[in-house]
Amino acid sequence: RSISRAWTRNLWCLAMAAAGIDYYAWHAAAQHSAMQQTMVQQAAMVGIGGCDMGFGMYQSNGSWDACGSQQMLDYDAVEAFMQQLGVAPAEEQDFRWVAELGLQSPVPPRWCCCLDPSSGYTYYVDNDTGSSTWDHPMLPHLRRILDVGRLYLTNQGGGDEFFSQQKKVLWDEHKESLKNWHGPFKDFAGRPSYVNRDSGIISAQDPRVDAQYIFDLQCSF
Repeated sequence: RSISRAWTRNLWCLAMAAAGIDYYAWHAAAQHSAMQQTMVQQAAMVGIGGCDMGFGMYQSNGSWDACGSQQMLDYDAVEAFMQQLGVAPAEEQDFRWVAELGLQSPVPPRWCCCLDPSSGYTYYVDNDTGSSTWDHPMLPHLRRILDVGRLYLTNQGGGDEFFSQQKKVLWDEHKESLKNWHGPFKDFAGRPSYVNRDSGIISAQDPRVDAQYIFDLQCSF
């Protein structure tokens, strides 16, 4: 079977090369698309408009920056991010790692990052609204992780029960935020869209995917 698969792959390579297509680039793109589809399917466990929600299975792995490539962290960048997160100098030993991991984690699916050529700094674009910001989109969600960490230290631990309770609190917050979203609604071409009744935002991205991703990332901390 392995020989048969290799022979089939070679035929695909030859056929795509004749058509001017890079097989390996196509294969990587297909894998990425499959991963996104898996996230959408897993996020289907999450309800929109006040429906019940369940814990998802997707986990973020690896050390990747917001643009999807591995990076070495700059010391000044971590220091600046700690200040944005509100980490006091006395808390650095306990919470510096939150800033480091936050900078290495991919941005939520509805966001993308860009490099400002004049300053060399990264800025972030919300694909739903088209607006841009210098602030990392995970900032408010990482601040919640710091809240949990401070509570843990104040209570001098608490074990697995403490973290299980905090996961539920975080999940309930995401559940509440999804109540404002409705859809999917399909246009004349059958393309789905979702509407936030409070902000008026119309998104082609299922908001459950973002909520699931952020929650899983928070739990991975």
